[in-house]
Amino acid sequence: MTAQHRLIEIICNAIEIGANDIHFMLENNGLVLIQLRTGNLMVPYLQITPENYKQILDYIELHTTFETFSKGQMQMGIVTLNDNRNVLECFVSILPITKFKSLVLRLNKSPNKKNKNLRRYLENLPSGLIEAIILK
Repeated sequence: MTAQHRLIEIICNAIEIGANDIHFMLENNGLVLIQLRTGNLMVPYLQITPENYKQILDYIELHTTFETFSKGQMQMGIVTLNDNRNVLECFVSILPITKFKSLVLRLNKSPNKKNKNLRRYLENLPSGLIEAIILK
């Protein structure tokens, strides 16, 4: 699966759940945790390998129109993704942290859309634990 297809799948699932943002965060175990923010709630979604995260980040950096760019500074811009079924536009923030670039995607969707599927998603999480799913 290409980085573009992984990214589109993550974004489409986030929209389906009712998320506003997608956060990519490095964990102590070396994996990258993807969390979805809906309102004030951060929900664990997926763990991916650093290699898969780098592919996604490289794709984002290559296809984003950045408003600002200075080495070592936060980058902000907009990326548009198209997979022949969906046209997805996200506001991108990349913050360089020591040895890691933190990525946040803010989803551009209708503000009136309800989080109908969030409750079902939360109910299916294994009793408070994150089930690690490694993309291959």
